Amino acid sequence: MTVITTLFEHQGFGGAANTFSAGRGTRYRGVRLGGLANEVTSFRASATEGSDGNVYGFTHRDFDGRFACLNVPEGWTSWYSDVGPLNDDIESALLVNRDKEETSLDPVFWLADAFATQLDAMLAGQPVRRDGDPVISGVFFPAYDPERVFLRIQQNLVVEVDVGSQAEVLGVQVLPSDLIIDDYHSSIAYDIFLDLASLRRLRAEVHWVTTWVEGGMFTDQVFEQLHAQATGAVGTLNQALAALGDLSEAIAIIRRRFFGQPYVLPGSLPNMPPPSSNFGVIGDSNEGATIVLPLRSFLSDVADLAAVPAALGRGP
Repeated sequence: MTVITTLFEHQGFGGAANTFSAGRGTRYRGVRLGGLANEVTSFRASATEGSDGNVYGFTHRDFDGRFACLNVPEGWTSWYSDVGPLNDDIESALLVNRDKEETSLDPVFWLADAFATQLDAMLAGQPVRRDGDPVISGVFFPAYDPERVFLRIQQNLVVEVDVGSQAEVLGVQVLPSDLIIDDYHSSIAYDIFLDLASLRRLRAEVHWVTTWVEGGMFTDQVFEQLHAQATGAVGTLNQALAALGDLSEAIAIIRRRFFGQPYVLPGSLPNMPPPSSNFGVIGDSNEGATIVLPLRSFLSDVADLAAVPAALGRGP
């Protein structure tokens, strides 16, 4: 199976061009664009050799931000002759080989509310509050593990710091401490690795924790306490993620099939095959992600498990 894409400098497939492919046995190929970065105005893609596929052009170098996605069934060619709002803004491309038979899970539906409820319970009674809803996205080839792909769940927070003890002039406190509160905007993010615990069970476990706190007088203290809490919650989150395994087992029984290695797509699941009006979509990597489970017969899945857990490819 092979997905091929060509990105062009000008509208209507003109000007300088670069062509990339994700060949047989490769799930992903990620390409950080060189001379065409922030120059792409049109692109097209095709799929051959038994494969369906998707091609994403991202506005950020690390396969995130806004994106233009093409849906490409086997034997088709799909294209943007003009990527409209993303003209001259694409910096990276992701090519994905899809399977003919798949099922999928929406982690926003299955994880976001449960994560928010669990986090609210953990933060109860503390000077920390959630700022908005959790954001779920795909993370592709991050610097800390550039050969893997992850599912990320991120939560923005506001930490209230009582700075009254610092409000002194020549040793005299000028305001009551309970009147002096400094808000620190921050976030925690959990990157979750997906693989198979068995032929019928998805395994999802936290692989990396990222904590961010905005700059200020007490940034270091806030960071240390928040990061300690975030890492301390990994075990509890992994227990909650086991629900995805339970769900996948139920799906396998209902479908009477086994699973190949799971993978992640940015945004919602692209329609495949697309109708003429849905050859592609403009989306945002912070608006969700999709967990895809290839469906297998027993023999083909044994071959999958004997191979490398995830076949990946990266360009320059």
